[in-house]
Amino acid sequence: MNRFFYPILTIILIFLSSCNLNVDGIKSFFNSRKEVGKKTEIVKKEVTTPKIKNGEVKYYYKSGKVKSIVNFKDNKKVGVSHTFYKTGEKQYEIPYVDGMKDGKVIWFYRSGKVYRTTEFRRGKKTGYQRKYYENGKLKSENFYKNSLLSTGLREISNTGKVKAVPHIVIQKINQLKTSQTYIVRLKLSNLSKKVTFYNGELIDGKFFPENGRGFMEIPSKKGVADIKFHINKGFQLNNTLHIIAVETTYYKNKRLLSKNIPISVRNPN
Repeated sequence: MNRFFYPILTIILIFLSSCNLNVDGIKSFFNSRKEVGKKTEIVKKEVTTPKIKNGEVKYYYKSGKVKSIVNFKDNKKVGVSHTFYKTGEKQYEIPYVDGMKDGKVIWFYRSGKVYRTTEFRRGKKTGYQRKYYENGKLKSENFYKNSLLSTGLREISNTGKVKAVPHIVIQKINQLKTSQTYIVRLKLSNLSKKVTFYNGELIDGKFFPENGRGFMEIPSKKGVADIKFHINKGFQLNNTLHIIAVETTYYKNKRLLSKNIPISVRNPN
């Protein structure tokens, strides 16, 4: 039966090519053969022309309420988009230029008061991110450059007092006599457990990728990290550790701290 199949298929394809086939959404057909036992099955694949978005597009929650309103130009987001809570109040305003966040992104309380503003330039956080209490008073501010986190986070209590900034605490533990091990223990002065330590130097002395990408994370447990050195008898260790700490604060900000730790220790014979 298969010896008659290909001439018949050729005739069908010639017939189809001579027709002016015009089906909505279908650009072309591709026929492929799949062997099933001793039979040949024709698998028909469709390639559709992607729809280009232009103008206002609304997205909805399952409840039917509007989730967001976005403007497009040639599939790229433009203008200010609006996102809403499930209960209907405005949640975000996000300005776009050529598909990228550009300008001040504003997050609102359900009351309509501003909760947080973040400045963007060409899709990257560049400028200040500020948070506010619902009464309009400043709660915190931090600076970003090209989406890199900066040192200098300021947090302010609801009474107007600037909160204290913790520092990296260093504890050096000498176990050379028992195990030829020297330990440098790291923690924060406020004993925060929500901190991640990295080995490396800050970019331009004050910037760091918020997710730590490109830097070596130091394993830690409950806010404490140990760096262990094995020093054989008769050898000496001279080094400087460059430590970076990223703390998630009570106000849910990222605080960036750093410290250089000189080490000079000898394991005698």
